[in-house]
Amino acid sequence: MKNQLVILLTFLGMMSSSCHQKNGNDSTKENQKPNIVLIMTDDVGLEHWSCYGGSIPTPNIDKLAAQGMLFTNAYAASAACTPSRYSINTGKFPGKCESEEFISENPKNEPYNITWNTPITENDLTINKVLSKAGYYTGFVGKFHIGSLHFTKEKMFPEIPENTNPDSKEADSLLTIYQSLISKEIKRLTGADFVGSALWENSEELPIKDIRKHNLEWITQGGVEFLETLPNDKPFFLNFNTTTLHGPDLYKSLHGNAHFTAEGRLAEPFKYQPNRQEIYNRLDSLDVDHGEHLPDYINHYNAGVIYMDDQVGALMRKLEELGISDNTLVIVTADHNIEPAKSTTYNKGVHVPFVVKWPTKVKAGSTTNELISFVDFLPTFAEIGNVEIAENSDIDGLSFVSVLNDGKVEGREFLYFEEGYTRAVSNGDFKLITMRFPESVMDNLNSGKQDVITHFGSKVFSHAYITQEYYPSYFEANQLYDLKNDPYEQVNLANNPKYASQFKLLKGELQHYLNRFDYPFDLNDIAYEKLPSYKKAVQKVKNRGSAFIPWWNRTLDFPPKH
Repeated sequence: MKNQLVILLTFLGMMSSSCHQKNGNDSTKENQKPNIVLIMTDDVGLEHWSCYGGSIPTPNIDKLAAQGMLFTNAYAASAACTPSRYSINTGKFPGKCESEEFISENPKNEPYNITWNTPITENDLTINKVLSKAGYYTGFVGKFHIGSLHFTKEKMFPEIPENTNPDSKEADSLLTIYQSLISKEIKRLTGADFVGSALWENSEELPIKDIRKHNLEWITQGGVEFLETLPNDKPFFLNFNTTTLHGPDLYKSLHGNAHFTAEGRLAEPFKYQPNRQEIYNRLDSLDVDHGEHLPDYINHYNAGVIYMDDQVGALMRKLEELGISDNTLVIVTADHNIEPAKSTTYNKGVHVPFVVKWPTKVKAGSTTNELISFVDFLPTFAEIGNVEIAENSDIDGLSFVSVLNDGKVEGREFLYFEEGYTRAVSNGDFKLITMRFPESVMDNLNSGKQDVITHFGSKVFSHAYITQEYYPSYFEANQLYDLKNDPYEQVNLANNPKYASQFKLLKGELQHYLNRFDYPFDLNDIAYEKLPSYKKAVQKVKNRGSAFIPWWNRTLDFPPKH
């Protein structure tokens, strides 16, 4: 009997050990650091998730909100992919970028221009590096878009003709090398232990023409591979970056062959997500019209929302299957919002959906109105991982761990934003947007070398032409908005005497932020507004409108009339 008891106890011990190995890490240990999964969607507005009132159901994201906390005041620091992702990964505002590209484009004696020009460098402190110090195993999956490719001759990309047949051994071989080089570069820049299903930029930039489509199944597989190969003795951090709802057309992408990816042929594309036909079936069951008779952008968003939500559901099911969901903090958000204010500092561009689930820590079904910025990710995860950030690290963010416990962000009264030559600050009730151009831009206007103007200065950007059609004060140097009564920023109060005290308050706070940077930005100099050359350039932009943009074929209901 005694021997039988020993055998039984030994068997139970082996079963317990096996179970822990399957789960990737032992979540039963006391005081174990939580796992962290950050899911970053792309070009998504609050109206796209049903937990924020969206019309297309997003049951998997809604479930996270029901089990956790929904944020109403979460914001990107910039409303474009590269600068936003720079701030997410470094905890710094994009204007602190120290890459050769940024510095060469922006002389220290002029205001800097924030575009897609803020790569991270190997010297940057990143979330992955911070959490590695805390003993985390870290992974990066999906879209990167925060770096420039600087390969030595030994690391040159293979030449891949764009008409290569994706269903060929040649394509598989070349794309395997291509993916390997990109993964190594992302590891070098971020400090991640694992990189999978990586896209350097967007699907449109892929080397083979026939794979320039979304393939969320492939990106999901990268996330699952990370979760299935976790070390047994470490917590983990997964930075998961999907490509929805960014272009290209998601509805048309669903017509593509899911086997063909940026890494070669995918053996089982529907192992973790439903067959793509199911997306059409669900649109039908919801009585949502779709098909070639509709404008592309309607199909794109309606199908894309379901496709995106399926991907979130696949990752959540894998966490549950591995038995590690109870000790995992999950955040789902978007790198920035969309038109008519993408790539601007207007709220429609920077205000993002943001949902957090953290079992036993975050109250289920809760909501917070606290102001959150993307520069807050790094210090928040550092606090969770119990890592001290060096005082000379120049981090701009604040930890929001206290908010997850129904508290407030200590020291947070204002948020700061920057894009192009605009700088902005908001306390949630009022917002001040300022636009100042370097002397070189004004010289171009005055000399006739340049005959149009946007908030990007000398460059013509599609997003700016769209924005100026929906924001009456877009071209004005100072813009003050009462967000409570004017959430769509249509009435500029900067010159209204009744709001002089608010203007002075926000201008002072903006100056405090500007003092953090090594570049000038004179808040008192608005003389350019009255220059004939400026007025003429403004009128030319207004006259041209946005109809010339090939992918922009719509008129928005903005501000919403309902």
